[in-house]
Amino acid sequence: DIVNVDFEFCEIKPIDFQGLKTLFGQTLASDADDLDISGLADDMIAHNAIGTTIKVEAAEGEEADPYAAMTLIDLAPGDRAAEAAEAVAGFKRYLLSRCGPRATRPLPSALRAVLSQPDARAAYLFNERLINMPPQVVPSLLRLTMQEYGAAVQARPASAFQYFLLVSKTYTEVAAKVTEDGEDVAELVPTTTANKAVYRYHPEDDLFAKHATFRGAFALKNSGVSDAKRAFQDLGIAPARELLILTRPQLDAAVAEITQLLDAASAS
Repeated sequence: DIVNVDFEFCEIKPIDFQGLKTLFGQTLASDADDLDISGLADDMIAHNAIGTTIKVEAAEGEEADPYAAMTLIDLAPGDRAAEAAEAVAGFKRYLLSRCGPRATRPLPSALRAVLSQPDARAAYLFNERLINMPPQVVPSLLRLTMQEYGAAVQARPASAFQYFLLVSKTYTEVAAKVTEDGEDVAELVPTTTANKAVYRYHPEDDLFAKHATFRGAFALKNSGVSDAKRAFQDLGIAPARELLILTRPQLDAAVAEITQLLDAASAS
């Protein structure tokens, strides 16, 4: 059966605080425990000239939680209060640390030098949704976000960003290790030892990655293996993340390609 649902595109509001925290926690998984995601949610609410949530119509007198959200978080201190500035600074340190000198693919020194500056013109593209939300909502979210960003830059050219960072949720498939008596055990081993296929939860991230100037995969603090898929096949999944960094021209190219692809999928 097909269920038709009317989505509402809304500005980010104070009542979205818990929903934004939930979505941020979904992006960062166990790593969110080391960050002030309450402060990050407050910051998104305080700077809602850019940012959109998607909701469904709630009962009269009630407010629905966001099913999806997209915004840009300025990674410079700006005019924030001290608490919000520290939350954002901690998040920026987290992002850069995940691609440090000991990482599988460390951030190039020239790019690290630019992004490490306190006043670096860089933004985090927050793009998250509940797992049952169709990716076809992404083009509209991107259009609104880029329109609002464009208006902000037109009003204050110094607010333009040089780099855009985002965290892509990824996973690889792993096979259960079987004992001599044929029973599965908790320990899991990779399906292959090299060149494992990496899958993304968000299909649009493939195109962000395609255009990115930098891609750096990293493990989560507690990257446990899920057996969620094993109801259908004899595999589990090992979650991870990848930091993507794009310049403005690269972001524009990715947005254009994502919009074309997903709009075509909606029309078919």
